[in-house]
Amino acid sequence: MDIGKLFRDAWGLFVKDIGPLIVGMLIASLVPAVAAAVIAAATIGASYSGFQVNAQGDVTGVESMSWALIVSGSVAIVLVTLFLSVPLYVGILSGVFRRVREGREMAYGEAFSGFGMFGKVICGPQCCSASSLRPSSSCPPP
Repeated sequence: MDIGKLFRDAWGLFVKDIGPLIVGMLIASLVPAVAAAVIAAATIGASYSGFQVNAQGDVTGVESMSWALIVSGSVAIVLVTLFLSVPLYVGILSGVFRRVREGREMAYGEAFSGFGMFGKVICGPQCCSASSLRPSSSCPPP
């Protein structure tokens, strides 16, 4: 096995699909980040009005609605980021795998192909992880 040849081949494939790879990675990075920022501004940002601050600038109390907004916003950020970023990255990886296996060029919309496999991409690993917590699991350990 020649490591130099492997790197040359990998670089050659990267250069052929540099545009779709860069655009796909930007989409896969920015879409979940923007969604998380919007959720954070709407929930966690809104919770700041429930903080009581004294004259020295110390927080002396927090209303229960602020805690509810913080917790629900944090959970929503994790879920939305998971449900958006995982299919986008899977779409990019499937495009790379198709390029290597079939020699097919990547398209600019290849990142969104992961949403076509949404159930397999999102639910499959969670079900396998949940079943591995039991002593008699049907999935191999992670």
